[in-house]
Amino acid sequence: METTTTIDIQALKKELVLDLIQIGALKFGRFTLKSGIVSPFYVDLRIIGPKMLRQFSVLLYHVMTVKGLTNMEKRVICGVPYSALTFSSCMSMTYDLPMVICRKERKQYGTGNMVEGIYTKNETNCILIEDVITSGASIVETAEKLENEGLLVTDALVFLTREQLPLTNGMHILKKGEKVYNVHPCLTMTEVTQVLLDEGKMSQEQREDILQFIGTNTFSETKTTAVPQKKKELTFTERAELTNNEFSKKLFKLMEEKQTNLCVAADITSKDDLLKLADETGPEICMLKTHIDTLDDQPDEQFTQQLKELAKKHNFLIFEDRKLADIGQVVKQQYARGPFKIAQWSDLCNSHLVSGGSATVKALKESLKEENITEPRGLLLIAQMSTEGATTGESTKQEALKVALENPDFVSGFICQSKLRDDLDQFLYCTPGVRLDVKGDSLGQQYNSPEYVVCEKKCDVIIVGRGIYHDKERQNAAKLYRKLGWEAYQKRIQQ
Repeated sequence: METTTTIDIQALKKELVLDLIQIGALKFGRFTLKSGIVSPFYVDLRIIGPKMLRQFSVLLYHVMTVKGLTNMEKRVICGVPYSALTFSSCMSMTYDLPMVICRKERKQYGTGNMVEGIYTKNETNCILIEDVITSGASIVETAEKLENEGLLVTDALVFLTREQLPLTNGMHILKKGEKVYNVHPCLTMTEVTQVLLDEGKMSQEQREDILQFIGTNTFSETKTTAVPQKKKELTFTERAELTNNEFSKKLFKLMEEKQTNLCVAADITSKDDLLKLADETGPEICMLKTHIDTLDDQPDEQFTQQLKELAKKHNFLIFEDRKLADIGQVVKQQYARGPFKIAQWSDLCNSHLVSGGSATVKALKESLKEENITEPRGLLLIAQMSTEGATTGESTKQEALKVALENPDFVSGFICQSKLRDDLDQFLYCTPGVRLDVKGDSLGQQYNSPEYVVCEKKCDVIIVGRGIYHDKERQNAAKLYRKLGWEAYQKRIQQ
């Protein structure tokens, strides 16, 4: 590895900025951050490869050199857990720097140490390494943990600053009580946007918008633990602009225009009764959820055509709750062919992830192409279920998020019991098990109220079945659930 004195640092910064854009680690649009701020840009350095990681290390070590921090006698480095651990590890191996690891929480087995590594209590100084800084809270939190274990912390290095903290002589000064931490960034968003402007990757207007956002969304250097501005809840119309998924756009706009986020679950066994339910509740709903394979009388093309006509008449979309779960070739046939030909008439379908979510999505997209279906079609991934004892746990949720982010043109959102990630407003969050009069049934179904689902759990579409189709006055029941669901949505966006 070359020494930092033989490297053109400015050229390296330019190369890294362009590479970050190319791999999607730096994006521009509308993104809700963990802090709750809606930002015009998003940085995710977890996806960088080995070459860029080495280049990051060069920049970080260059700043260490400039700031006079390279004398490692009684010094160690530590990456802020967990995203910056790769940075500190690479720096440690490249420049032979002693390193410790700080855990997010103390483990309950083994040694039970919060900090792993060799150091002398009350003598060793620890330089923190961070990938991106917004408010500085994670740096302060990690520093406090290290200090509680006997390490001294005065300085931190960060690859990129969003510049939402004051810069004094090229560094951020974080304060917590009597403690002061000097944070030295390698790269600023001002530099990033200037590179992109110079390279024709960004207009002057875009750059000014970003710099204006930075200037109006700042944290006080003396209040690193202060609560940032509360995330603005976006309307369905605003969220339609965040997605390139044509089905999602259609549903977001329909819900806002019709002022309903109610989906009726037509879990009934008669074709005639299903059509009757669709006609009775159609004016109140955004979607009708069907179970075509539970109908006692075999559905045919005439039936699905009648259903489509009712959907057009009352302006709602059709959601076939097929819960596809087989291997790719089979789900292709279940979706587009067989006796039901779901893709021909249903706007939306859903799928489990047990056979590999990416393979399922690929198969379904292929089937639409093979059948020459050009109307907008969407897919919901089943991340959480409303029945007691469901095995959809954290791993299912994470797989659903991964598959959705890889296939945003077809995956419209999730079947879930709560919003999966607060920064992913481009997806739909649809929740079954909504009912007012009971809390559950003898078969393990669990029910929640519209307000709880929409306001507390931040889901979008309430799916109501027995609470409507078992009611003697179905249309009135649908009106009530529509009213409650929409009022909850209005309350959420006004909070």
